Amino acid sequence: MSRDNVIFSITGNLALLKNKQNAKFLFETEPEYHDDFQYDIQMSNEISNGHIGLSRAKTWRPKPRTCLRVTTDHYPGESRLEFIIGRNPEECDIVIDSEDLCDKHLAIQINLQHRTLLFKNLEPEFTPISCAYLRESMYLRHSQVFVNHERAKISISDDISFSIERDDDPFDWVEYCNRLLAIQPAVPRKFKVHRQSISSVSGKSLPMYYRKDSLGQGASGIVYCVIERHTGDVFAMKEFETPMRPQEKNTLMSLHHDHIVRYVGFEEAVKPQHLGDFSCEKLIMEYANGPNLDKVLNIMEPLTMDNARNILQQLLDAVAYLHSKKVTHRDIKPTNIVLVTRDPIYIKLVDFGFAADKSIFKTSCGTRYFYAPEIFADEDIRKCTNKVDIFSIGVVVLRLLGERFGLMLRNSYTVKQCYDEVMRRLAELNAVEFGAEGTLRPLLLALAGQMLEEDPTRRPTAQECLGHAFFTCSPEPQDLFALVSPTTIPVFANLPTHPAW
Repeated sequence: MSRDNVIFSITGNLALLKNKQNAKFLFETEPEYHDDFQYDIQMSNEISNGHIGLSRAKTWRPKPRTCLRVTTDHYPGESRLEFIIGRNPEECDIVIDSEDLCDKHLAIQINLQHRTLLFKNLEPEFTPISCAYLRESMYLRHSQVFVNHERAKISISDDISFSIERDDDPFDWVEYCNRLLAIQPAVPRKFKVHRQSISSVSGKSLPMYYRKDSLGQGASGIVYCVIERHTGDVFAMKEFETPMRPQEKNTLMSLHHDHIVRYVGFEEAVKPQHLGDFSCEKLIMEYANGPNLDKVLNIMEPLTMDNARNILQQLLDAVAYLHSKKVTHRDIKPTNIVLVTRDPIYIKLVDFGFAADKSIFKTSCGTRYFYAPEIFADEDIRKCTNKVDIFSIGVVVLRLLGERFGLMLRNSYTVKQCYDEVMRRLAELNAVEFGAEGTLRPLLLALAGQMLEEDPTRRPTAQECLGHAFFTCSPEPQDLFALVSPTTIPVFANLPTHPAW
């Protein structure tokens, strides 16, 4: 049985775990020694450098030999989404042979929507758990997320305990969850959240979200992938490095669109002393799971022209919705466009750190290579509108047409030089002979030219862009091929931009 497909494992006393019910999970190994040894400290008469020292005698303790491994070859009984641990063999998947356990004592529950695991208490009161990875000890009354690399000690009584641990997700974890979903299609999509379900042994409050991975730097803060502790649901959380602009939270709260990241909640943590005069604010959002468009264009397989059309159609649909709500994003770029799925194309527009809840403004912000020319006009005559988003999408079009070319400039380039480079790039693309390019490429170039008009009043609205022939015509067979050969377009030097997520 390969450890690569292990979901979780249980180790403990032989008399507790080895029985007929557990035979299919049983995995016995030779005794292993690990570095979780205790030291017997004894005084020594040896003198080192003029000081009396302590010598430590190491006492090695072998790991328990009996191990139950639940793998992706195993499924919970009775079409459940949880492996039940307890004393009753008729009701439990894993039997612990002790009268101190309830008939059904504990379960390892699978959150199929987010492919996470949870501890679920089935005992009438609570189950004491000590989590080594999270460094928490708690009285589990309802549910608690079971994170990767965790080793949890489950205490049943003073004399009875066992450990449950997991490493990384099994190599076929996604396929396993999909198979479970097929077996039980009527899986509840929402889990009830018990906000007060867990108390620390020390009485201190425990965090609601656990950091999983860093997703990158957003406007004014770092964004993390986090797991909600009671449900196992996965979200994105922005932790602000400076006081949060209220517009970001208020804007996201007001938006409800399929291709815009969804607002979930907001937390204001106790102020750490080193942060100065503001509290540590955290914005919780939907987790858009997938690579951003910049990464797709730089590293992954080339997009077809039909792919590009679907991406732009969804992006413009989202921006048209924003503008109808009098919201301007002000930082549209490939790193803020997440491809949730590739087939079919499905995107999310993220990072509203620079968003303005009005249609006319004077402030300049965003990423300089995607600046519309009115943004860097003299402040006394500057008048920006939501057409700055249209210009930014025009630059995204150039990025799509360039496939893997970087659209990157030297650090010393001014905003005006960046704009001039955009316009030069558009002219070069219009001058390239592509041969049998199908119907979509010339139409897309024409649309890009309209979006990149210097005069914002001559740029089309997002809704008008959606009515362009690029989106309404039928693609020809040539449009199924990659956008452009990497050798067709010359490569730029490197443009510094902050990644979005």
